[in-house]
Amino acid sequence: MAHAHVTDVPQSWESYERVSAALGTEPVDGLILHAAMYGPQAAYIAEQFPTRVRYAGCSLAYTLAGVFGGGIAPMMFATLLRAYGTTSAIVSYTMVALVITGCVLIFARRPA
Repeated sequence: MAHAHVTDVPQSWESYERVSAALGTEPVDGLILHAAMYGPQAAYIAEQFPTRVRYAGCSLAYTLAGVFGGGIAPMMFATLLRAYGTTSAIVSYTMVALVITGCVLIFARRPA
């Protein structure tokens, strides 16, 4: 496992500026993309359930997605990285998950 050392800090002002710019914009960019996805996702999940069970259905869907997506994926990433020693296996795993998600979206319930 890699560890950070004091000698890993940028050695020049130019490289420091590049590192700080990347660290300053990437989290913000990620949050903007997440926000753009989260609103439509909530509406889509709510539409999948009849009004009578919508609250329970959405709650269960978010909980199970958090457990499986948020719990299993990081462990799988670590296992794949350890087994193959490259991030290509992680990218492949993510692409398979993307294809499965696309298929589910195609065949999901369409509200009237």
